[in-house]
Amino acid sequence: MHVHATLVTLRDPTTIDRCAALMSSMTGRIPGLIRLEVTRNELAEPHACDLALTTTWVDLDAYLAYKTDPVHVAVATEVRALMTSATTLDHTVEADAVSGP
Repeated sequence: MHVHATLVTLRDPTTIDRCAALMSSMTGRIPGLIRLEVTRNELAEPHACDLALTTTWVDLDAYLAYKTDPVHVAVATEVRALMTSATTLDHTVEADAVSGP
């Protein structure tokens, strides 16, 4: 399984609900997506981001296909307009290491 995490810093913190809703809207709409979680930062640390999007995919190929999926492209376009920066991390996990939704 492939895990992709994106940490997002928003241009305007008041858009956090909109951004989280956009990210969450991909749930169940993209082939190969096993799990999608949007979490909000809880500590106001100097280097903290505002949101994290963590997705789990059946495999790397499913994740790579997601990058051009029309649902993702539409969401990413709107999210990018709300953010100032994003950082990603990708890694592989064994199937038994991932809990369900």
